[in-house]
Amino acid sequence: VAERGVRGSPWSGFGQVGVRYQTNANIGSVELGLNEPFPFEKPQPDWNLFALGTLALDAPLSKTVSIEGSLSGYYADQQKVDRLDLGFAELALGPRVSTEDGTLSIKPYGLVQGILLGDAPYQAAAGAGVMGRWIFADGWFVEPQFEFKARDYYDTVDYPDASDQTGDLYTYALNAGGRFSDDVTWLGRIGFADNYAAKAYQSYDQYFANLALQVAFDAFGKEGWSVTPFASISYTDFKGIAPPEEFAGFKTMREELFWGVGANLEMPLREGIALGVGIEYNRNQSNLDRDDYENLKIVIGPQGRF
Repeated sequence: VAERGVRGSPWSGFGQVGVRYQTNANIGSVELGLNEPFPFEKPQPDWNLFALGTLALDAPLSKTVSIEGSLSGYYADQQKVDRLDLGFAELALGPRVSTEDGTLSIKPYGLVQGILLGDAPYQAAAGAGVMGRWIFADGWFVEPQFEFKARDYYDTVDYPDASDQTGDLYTYALNAGGRFSDDVTWLGRIGFADNYAAKAYQSYDQYFANLALQVAFDAFGKEGWSVTPFASISYTDFKGIAPPEEFAGFKTMREELFWGVGANLEMPLREGIALGVGIEYNRNQSNLDRDDYENLKIVIGPQGRF
């Protein structure tokens, strides 16, 4: 009990409720294009009310062994496009075994995941992974990671071909981060995802990279402000011809380059509570016109940590 008091609670958490507006909630394409056999949706602006939360566990069992876990959830209720109402939940749990000085560690873990889309069961997944960590300087680390997910998708009225995506996803990644000063830190991730789906046109190879920089500062006589600019990019190469192209006798297999930039601002309201404001622009450049789109997102809402 005394040791627990010194270490503090093994539990931590984050939550936010708010409003998100998107200029293209359904990721519809702006241009019809000449290589499309059928008409497709145009961009539909929409906004939603959302709630998200994460509960994390870091419980030491001994000096070199601890149990780490997280339970994450999200729900968004669209105001116009109800078929895009989204619910998500994931549980991950595993032991972390480290060296005496804590600079090297390894964590195998298991996970389960579920998704609702349009208020109907859309995806269920189970998997496992392993993550290593090397802390090579004060506040600086690298984390190689491998993760496997077996994913089942369910056909619904709104998504009658969802089960074509059922299959296994393998992800290989390298996470890294560091502290430039007491007020400036960065996080990055690069990796490769190999997806084997029931239908070839939903199978793909994907290369991705993410980078974020967090800057803490004081303003208006208050501590605890922060701004986090971020950027992401991915290239995805699909492995089969989609049904519309196949029906029309086209041989085009989908390829796309996705990138996004944005920033989050946290404005402290009181201890552990802040107002979060975020803006993000996404652009997906595809060789299939219906998958070529852009989207601007704006998010605002109170958030809390403990």
